[in-house]
Amino acid sequence: MSLRGKIAAGGITLCSSALVVFLGTWEGNGQNTVYADKLARSLPTVCKGITRYTSPYPLIVGDYWSPARCAEVEQLVVEKGQLALADCLTNAAIGQKTFDALSSHGHNFGTPSTCASRAVGLINAG
Repeated sequence: MSLRGKIAAGGITLCSSALVVFLGTWEGNGQNTVYADKLARSLPTVCKGITRYTSPYPLIVGDYWSPARCAEVEQLVVEKGQLALADCLTNAAIGQKTFDALSSHGHNFGTPSTCASRAVGLINAG
């Protein structure tokens, strides 16, 4: 069974509560005002690490996003990244914690970078 099949069957959860809590801890809970992220060369960022590279909406420093908009876009961004990640993971034997860890890496560094990583290469090799 592919990883996408495992997701469809409920064996792996997209946007799991553990991942959402983790992202909130490290990316910011209640970060509803777009700010220039000093750790990312002043890249406009909002909510749990949403940037112009992932958001379907423009990000303008100082703009306020409602909690509902943050929740909507966070879920959209995380699930989109996780489905792309699932496509590059050929070894479906991974568990939720590993998938969440790879998802967090992809959230911060981009899914293509995660898919090209040595970790994913080793996971796919078994």
